[in-house]
Amino acid sequence: MDRGKLGGPTGVANKRFQRKVLPPAGEMIALGTGARPKPTELSSSVSGVRGGGGGVNNSLDDAVEMAASSVSMKTFYHDTSQMKYPIKLVTIPSADLVDSVLDADAESEDDRVESLIYTAVDSVRKLRIRPDPTLLLSLLFLVKVRPHLFGTDAISNTLLSLLKRDTSMNFKSKGNHTVALIAANILMNTFRDEPDWPLSFVKIYIEDALGDRIWVDSPHCKEFVDNIVTAFNTKMPAANSDKDTTGVKTSPPETESSSPIGLANLRCDEDLTESTDITMVTDRARSTDDYQQGVLPRFTSLEVEIEVESYVVALVKDQLIKRQTVDSISRNFLKVLTTTCGIKTVRLLATNKLDVWLQNPKLTKPAQDLLMSVCQNCKSHSSEDIELITNLIKIRLKTKPLINHFLACFRELVSQNPNNLGSIMKQVIYNELSISNTRNPNNMALLNVLFQYDSQA
Repeated sequence: MDRGKLGGPTGVANKRFQRKVLPPAGEMIALGTGARPKPTELSSSVSGVRGGGGGVNNSLDDAVEMAASSVSMKTFYHDTSQMKYPIKLVTIPSADLVDSVLDADAESEDDRVESLIYTAVDSVRKLRIRPDPTLLLSLLFLVKVRPHLFGTDAISNTLLSLLKRDTSMNFKSKGNHTVALIAANILMNTFRDEPDWPLSFVKIYIEDALGDRIWVDSPHCKEFVDNIVTAFNTKMPAANSDKDTTGVKTSPPETESSSPIGLANLRCDEDLTESTDITMVTDRARSTDDYQQGVLPRFTSLEVEIEVESYVVALVKDQLIKRQTVDSISRNFLKVLTTTCGIKTVRLLATNKLDVWLQNPKLTKPAQDLLMSVCQNCKSHSSEDIELITNLIKIRLKTKPLINHFLACFRELVSQNPNNLGSIMKQVIYNELSISNTRNPNNMALLNVLFQYDSQA
């Protein structure tokens, strides 16, 4: 046993495992993924360590301070998309937000005003599931009395982020839509007097229109949505009666207020509103003429029109490639096509699939709306529209309601351009006299509609 302790095989094994690896002589070189420091920095750091205990403590203190400062700088920004907005966050009670902003605006402290509003909007973004009612009311009041204060890039982009679906929520979770509705109305009141709106409004609209349609279909955001839709130059089908000539029922127009601050009795959360109901600040009742004056073309420049058209056409083509089967087509996608039929390439792409969509019971109603929108916007008589007419005449329908709607759409198509009548007449006669099996059984009914229109003209 003594021999084993002094230098036997067991002792040798213990010493072998307890042996320490000594660093190489000379200056130490740190290995890792980071960049190698300069030789001057290495020599200074090593000399500081070798200088004694005081040097070690000082270097450690400096390292701790540098790490703390770097952490504070990193936590200043919320995400990489906001790195270009170095705004100082100012935290104050929600009840003091209005007075603080108005006082800072009276003293022309623009930086403080932007910091206060940005901090409030960012707080809503963080707590969008359970927002502070006082904070929401304060923002609504401020945008009513000082709309220009919300027009900075940082605040506008943060408000746009509130219009997107919260990715942290479960896919099946209903979530809270109040924040998105309020953000849309704040943006509408902020950009009401702006003639040119950014392209990001169109992109965020299409994103929600293809998705959950949280604020796109809301009557509280109707004015904001109608201004965005002007980017597509689309003539939307009228829905001013409960039942049209085709026998297809249509929903009556919304009668709720679409005022930018006219959000009444919206609930922030099911649990929150058990004790609190949010009653929004309401403007005076606006007449129909005032509302129509608020809806103006917001994307009038040629460059923006080209960008919008290229973006929408690329998106529609991508969706059609991904959704080859009928079951993969969603109703929301057809609604987007209906809204963007002012673009000639979009309505031409839609006619290639309309026959299949009309025959699908799940897509019949949105497909009928799409057919009407295609016919009402076919007014340029370009090469695309002539090909569109050819595609429409090839559609073969069997049920009587669909045939009636098809004929009503052709009445609209004839009235859009004087040259459409001749093109339709030629195509119908050619189709009727063709020997192939593509003859449309509705040619006679369609000719009857054309002759009736000609007699009325």
